[in-house]
Order: sequence, then C-alpha cells, then structure tokens
Amino acid sequence: MAWQRDDVDKTFCHQVGKTHRRMLFEALGLDVAIDYSTLPLLGNTGSAALPITAAMGIEQGHLRQGDMVALMGIGSGVNVVILAVDWQRSLVDAHGPRSLPQAACGLAERTA
Repeated sequence: MAWQRDDVDKTFCHQVGKTHRRMLFEALGLDVAIDYSTLPLLGNTGSAALPITAAMGIEQGHLRQGDMVALMGIGSGVNVVILAVDWQRSLVDAHGPRSLPQAACGLAERTA
C-alpha cells in the first residue's frame, strides 16, 4: 500500500496482552489512542480477537468514511500480519443494521 506511519488514522489489533500491544505500537511508532481495544473487556480471545474487536469498534463508530485503517494481528511476537483498509462505509451502525436488499444479506433464499 506504500502507506507511511502518519497515513494510519485508526487501528484494530489482535491483543495477546497489554505488554505485546504496547510494544507493537512503540515499534511501529503509532499512537495507541487510535486503536480500538477490547482487551480489558474480553481478554485474549485468540484468533477471534481481531474480527470481534473490529465488529465492536465499527458498531461504536470508531471509523469514519475515508479513514485509513490498519488491521493488525500479532502472535506473541512470533507472527505479525497487518492488513491495510481504505474505509468507506459500514452497513452496521450504533442503531443496528441498515435496511439492505435481502440478496445483499444472503437472506433471499431463506425467506422465499
């Protein structure tokens, strides 16, 4: 993506623990304040941590249209993956799912 550190507006991070998270943000030179964290609420939920955290953050309005988002997965320092997302819109907000055509939700077959 050729992003620079300052291009990242928001992050979601798989959280092994608070020390790993802090060290990752320090190593990348990112402000931890841009991260949406569920570690204090959910603890280490393993491989489900990143999708759960992203879903909760999206519902809570952590992202705005045009945000450059880093989805970061860390595995105790052994494995690291970062996905870059140019965020445009959410089909879910704090008021619940927006009205979608049934086919877009995969519901057409079940309700027909």
